[in-house]
Amino acid sequence: MKTQLRSLLIFLCVLLFPMSAFANLEIKSENIIFYGDVKPADGERLVRNLEIYRATILAFSKVDNRPDKTPLTIYAFKNATKLNKFAASKGYAGLYTQGTNGPIFLTISKGGFKDDKWSSQVALHEYSHHVLHALSRDHYPRWYDEGFANYLSTFNITGDIITIGAPKVTHGTSLKQGGWMSPEKVFSSIRRYPETRRIDKFYGQSWLYVHYMQNTPEYSSKFPAYIDALKTAQDPLKAFESSFGVSVEDYHKKARLYWNKNAFPVASFKAGPAILNHEMTVQELTDEELDLAFAKANLNFLDEKTIVKFDKKLEKLQAKLGKREDLTLLRSEAAMQGKDYKKADHLMSELIRTADKNSNVLRLRADIAYHKLWTEQFEGLEKSQAKIFQQSADLQSAIQYFEEALIVDKTNKTSNLHMLDLLGRSQAKITSVAMRAVERTNEFYLKQDNVGEYLSVANVMARAGKMLRACD
Repeated sequence: MKTQLRSLLIFLCVLLFPMSAFANLEIKSENIIFYGDVKPADGERLVRNLEIYRATILAFSKVDNRPDKTPLTIYAFKNATKLNKFAASKGYAGLYTQGTNGPIFLTISKGGFKDDKWSSQVALHEYSHHVLHALSRDHYPRWYDEGFANYLSTFNITGDIITIGAPKVTHGTSLKQGGWMSPEKVFSSIRRYPETRRIDKFYGQSWLYVHYMQNTPEYSSKFPAYIDALKTAQDPLKAFESSFGVSVEDYHKKARLYWNKNAFPVASFKAGPAILNHEMTVQELTDEELDLAFAKANLNFLDEKTIVKFDKKLEKLQAKLGKREDLTLLRSEAAMQGKDYKKADHLMSELIRTADKNSNVLRLRADIAYHKLWTEQFEGLEKSQAKIFQQSADLQSAIQYFEEALIVDKTNKTSNLHMLDLLGRSQAKITSVAMRAVERTNEFYLKQDNVGEYLSVANVMARAGKMLRACD
């Protein structure tokens, strides 16, 4: 009788509370869009915690908590195997990148994003990169970028008390087993990860070095000088030693003493409603709608071999969902990536008639013209050969299209960068819209190690008669 009663209760719970089961979800908050086949409580927990986490970091950094212009889109996978197959990668449990239409983050959902679960630590770590990069234009060295993300991802919230800085088991395990990586190898990791079979040691030591620095004013106060030294292309180890006044070996020894004391300072504070309270909407999707949402992320991980298969998948989705602006846009962008410009233009012609004020449509129309021009004029040239756009109607069309896109969305990174490239590699007329794009790119989007972009800025400034700006 007890067994029958228990079965009846379980049945009633499932019937009355179906949202406790897994579902295809879209969850939106002010700064995050989440997609995944998860339990609603788990998805909401992640989005809410990341919003609280973001607000906490901004509060610690004394930065106003303003909404991101483009929300971060998160895609949740059951496990790392599915994530890495999707991204054509190996060994990742989380992956953050700047997608075509904004930042995206792939993560595993196993464990339900609870505080003590690996999925939660991965999500916090990757989100740290997103917030950190949004706060500053500086390009942080790889060891610091990963170490600071690990430091911030120790975030914990209990009621209204938030703490950051308590070490995690994974940090300790990597440092206790099998020796340490040479500090020279860690501090030489500026743009790339070190070559090692024990990447966990790199993460562990980076976390320790940052934790020690964060709690040692003698070194944390000198960090900006270190970043400036790296910008001058100094040898990484010399930049470290000249900025902090200590050799990497001696800094490593001090950090190990800090580690051996096992008394890590933890930042703790009581949070108010502005940090804790965040509104969100939850919508259940069909399988096809969720597939389409994931396809928008998949576009960022394609190569020439996978584009054809990807387009066939989109055709099947279109057969089930019907013609949709976002689906046609996706197919046009995939065709462009596959250098099928005729197909991309044909699909774009369907969109531009009905969506001429849509910033994504206008950006893609310009992007198709740009890549088509680049392919026609430069494909086959050696890397060392100069690449100068010849004056043509196609060049003028590409510039005009980017101008129209920038009038609708002046902050689109792709539009600004490609406008700079078109003007910097040609003698095309520089309009007021084009000049503002170049100035905006120079201020916000240039990569420190991309000499070509700086030369393009100098060329445009010189042609516009701004010689002092050209020499900056």
